[in-house]
Amino acid sequence: YAGVGFTSFYDSSKDVTVTTKADLVNYAKLGGYTIFVDGMIDLSEGMLPTGTSGNSTTLLDAFVAANSDYSTYAEYNSAKLSGIAENADWTNPLNSKYRSKVVFSVAAKTAIIGKTSNCGVKGGGISISSSNVIIRNLVIQDAYDPFPNHEKNDGWNAQIDAIAVGSANHVWIDHCTLEDTITMGTAPNASKESASNHKKFQTYDGLCDITKTSTYVTVSNCIIRNHDKTMLIGS
Repeated sequence: YAGVGFTSFYDSSKDVTVTTKADLVNYAKLGGYTIFVDGMIDLSEGMLPTGTSGNSTTLLDAFVAANSDYSTYAEYNSAKLSGIAENADWTNPLNSKYRSKVVFSVAAKTAIIGKTSNCGVKGGGISISSSNVIIRNLVIQDAYDPFPNHEKNDGWNAQIDAIAVGSANHVWIDHCTLEDTITMGTAPNASKESASNHKKFQTYDGLCDITKTSTYVTVSNCIIRNHDKTMLIGS
């Protein structure tokens, strides 16, 4: 369990309350802080698609325009997705660039706690590869990946987890709500061109993945809902 051999790090002088992505990311990277999240922080900074079907936003279109030869998200997908064969591996050129903007890392000896039950993050993910980390009382919504890769004979697969614990130890995830609010769409590939035959466009990966050499990890009293792939343990 997370508490076995846990090293206390609490220091009241390092209590901080954050309301912005910039402050959350900064204190999480520094380590040693107990961070209280006040409100819902949008890790995508307005790029998270809207509605239940993942409609593009102006800022997502602007991201595409700045990082490709296309003007909008819809135009990019129309040009890029239809030519991928079902038995082909394909890395979406915008995947890593987008992921680097919406996923933040948590340094050792850090606690991130929702100030109330309605506080948390959306539109991105939390990456933990350190020790003595507490994630508590957070709402974590829509770790949405608009630029999934295509994997041979497995279709479109997102690369962003709501919480990704990898090669970490002594991690406690408690009283969190992890969920999706945007429905997955469908997309073509070269062998399934008709709309009725389009494959599931997997824009979500795991809600809480615990992988590699992670040890002493506890997930307790959490609500996990409205998701296609919930939890990976191992790999």
